[in-house]
Amino acid sequence: MATAERPSPTIDSQSPGRFAHLYGVLTAQEMADHLKCTPEAVYERAVAGEFIFLSSPKRVDERRYPAFQIDERLDKSLLKQTIQKYIEADVNSTLLWSFLRSPQKIYAGLTAIEMLLGGMPPQYDTLTPEERADIFLDVVDEEISRVRW
Repeated sequence: MATAERPSPTIDSQSPGRFAHLYGVLTAQEMADHLKCTPEAVYERAVAGEFIFLSSPKRVDERRYPAFQIDERLDKSLLKQTIQKYIEADVNSTLLWSFLRSPQKIYAGLTAIEMLLGGMPPQYDTLTPEERADIFLDVVDEEISRVRW
């Protein structure tokens, strides 16, 4: 049985191991430092649907941004489409974050994060990038449907 190809973790060259964990989170300042902008600009991009962020209702200033979003392999368009679907369904980002980290049977055990970073189940080898994106977004729709009811 063929196994899914997992993307290898990213290592930040300035601080080895710092971003090695795909499932870690960054502060707004850490995200801004990496993107060479201000924390406010990061937040504006998140509000525009480019990034997801997690926040505590009690501490708005403690927004956290999943680290995988700064990985150069990220399919930014597919992430943005995923975020948009969650926004349109009025499903909060905590549930999106849970979905992104959960292994999916249809992805041969890969997580959505691994898929967004180029991981590939063997059965997807013959599909075009558009077909893979359609399958990915179908799974997103199924997950939103599941968590809304």
